[in-house]
Amino acid sequence: MTLQTKWRIAGGIAIGCSAVLAYGGLHWAFPRQSITHFIVYWIVFFIFFFVALFLAFWDLRYIRAQYRVDERELFHQTLGDEDFRKRLREAERRTRESGKNS
Repeated sequence: MTLQTKWRIAGGIAIGCSAVLAYGGLHWAFPRQSITHFIVYWIVFFIFFFVALFLAFWDLRYIRAQYRVDERELFHQTLGDEDFRKRLREAERRTRESGKNS
């Protein structure tokens, strides 16, 4: 299991817990028993919620970084290859020469 999979699972659990706590805030009596319970309850909710948001943004940044690395690797496999660049220059030179002859 990759690290990305683990933090996606953790993000899913965090968003699930925050959804349950949001639902429970309306239907359960526990948060309304005292002001302390109310504050602690909603602090826990916001912790789960912000952890889920943080992990989602972290995942987006990881995906972007992974895309850039793959894009750079693909570039080096194609345009970064000296043999490919030589063939490309030769084809471009032939195209220019055939255009002048017409």
